[in-house]
Amino acid sequence: MADAAPSDHVLDQLLAWVQGQTFGSATVEQALGATDRDADEEIALFLTLTLSDPAAETWPIDDVLDLRRAVLGKAHELGLTTPIYVRLIPATDAPQADDPSVMFGN
Repeated sequence: MADAAPSDHVLDQLLAWVQGQTFGSATVEQALGATDRDADEEIALFLTLTLSDPAAETWPIDDVLDLRRAVLGKAHELGLTTPIYVRLIPATDAPQADDPSVMFGN
């Protein structure tokens, strides 16, 4: 169990490394991160990666898996031992298919 929070310098290195990377059809346009406690009360890193908009409804699963593996690999390379949670969001907030304004043409 990791008790110590990673240094801001290491987190900044991870974020700088991932920003601008391309994984298949997904390019990381912005990378933000914070250290906080997770549901198990362990110190964890929470990354929010803004990706280029997907060509379809979402990014291909292989691209997302490649991105996650690369981020976790780089974190390991940097010596991070804390749990890492990655949230992916599109660059633009396009209406979703279940959004009433889309369904009813409002």
